[in-house]
Amino acid sequence: MADKEDQVKISALQLENVKRVRAVQLVPYRDGLTVIGGRNGQGKTSVLDAIAYALGGETFRPSQVQNSEGINQATIRVELDNGLVVTRTGKNCSLKITDPTGARSGQRLLDSFVEKLALDLPKFMQSSDREKASIILRTLGIEDRLADIDRREKAAYDRRRDAAVRLDLASKAAQAMPEYPDVPEQPVSMQELLDELAENDSRNAVIAQARQAIATANECIASNETSRSLILEQIEGLRQRIAALDEDDARQRQVIDLNSDAAGQEPSDGQDIRDRLAQAGEVNARVKANADKQAAMERAMELKDEHQRLDEQLETIREERRQLLASVNMPLEGLSVSDGELIYKGQRWDCMATSEQLVVAVSICHAVNPKCGFVLLDRLEAFDLSQLGKFDAWLKQHGLQAICTRVSTGDECTIVVEDGVVVKDEDEEIGGF
Repeated sequence: MADKEDQVKISALQLENVKRVRAVQLVPYRDGLTVIGGRNGQGKTSVLDAIAYALGGETFRPSQVQNSEGINQATIRVELDNGLVVTRTGKNCSLKITDPTGARSGQRLLDSFVEKLALDLPKFMQSSDREKASIILRTLGIEDRLADIDRREKAAYDRRRDAAVRLDLASKAAQAMPEYPDVPEQPVSMQELLDELAENDSRNAVIAQARQAIATANECIASNETSRSLILEQIEGLRQRIAALDEDDARQRQVIDLNSDAAGQEPSDGQDIRDRLAQAGEVNARVKANADKQAAMERAMELKDEHQRLDEQLETIREERRQLLASVNMPLEGLSVSDGELIYKGQRWDCMATSEQLVVAVSICHAVNPKCGFVLLDRLEAFDLSQLGKFDAWLKQHGLQAICTRVSTGDECTIVVEDGVVVKDEDEEIGGF
């Protein structure tokens, strides 16, 4: 709250023929609650409207200022405790301000210490939650900074949300992909199997060729034996032929020696290679599936890291907001702003008691213009006497003045208005809590 000595308050009020008012004089309490009581339609609200028009200017001008039943012209006179006397009178309700210093002044002077919210507090109370929060943040000078934080927080939140969606999709996709535990890590080379099969076929061909050569050589030896028997019968005539045959035998035995190792091996049908070749496609498909799953899991981990990073970034921005709000002096203990809405004692506006809403509204009004030490409040009949007493005590504690209306003629009323005139006032021991 501002220094009480700097606050301007209403010290006296005189009205004549304004709206429903015929003649009302009021000296409000300097601090606390001044209650204008009366039944409905008797002119209570007209008193507040006249004050608002006198101090707030044309923005608050009633559609019909003059009392239709009054003979004399409408007159509004408001005395302020800083010495100024504000009057509006005549057909056009011309503004006149009497300054004890003798200086000429007008509406601009009033605007310097009369807060518009104080003249129409219900308008503030009926505004949206975000408009209320905007007013206090603008007053504290942090609205733009907080708006920037909100923008960055929303962007970070959206990025984190998108990362969470991508992470969830990637994780589910990775989990849904097939996996084969009994396959090699690397794909089977089809070409190597084909080369191995060709090599096997070539070896078998060599073996067959070697065996055929041996068979042929054995046949030759048998034939030579037969021929040798015939030649031996003709030994004399055939020695040279025998020698030639011996040479041929030697050559054939060389052939046998050269092919005996190969011929001694068992040929392979290559079925094992053919089986592996037939399975290679399926094996390679599973190897690829495992590799794809591993890549998907790695991508999911990357997205998880990204989500965690964005989560930390979002928390950093939120901590920046908390520190910013903690660094400013709120006009009311327990008052704060969260998610663009006012919070008082942990409650949002619609969850506050009516008395708490009034305390918050008056505090914000005073914070907007600390020089304005009063507020106008209409229709406080929703308050019981205990609540009115607490509100009155709070106003006095903070040196603030409130002029209000209430559908009542009880002892809590400072004055009672009936048919536009005061029928009871505090001199008759009505006022007080």
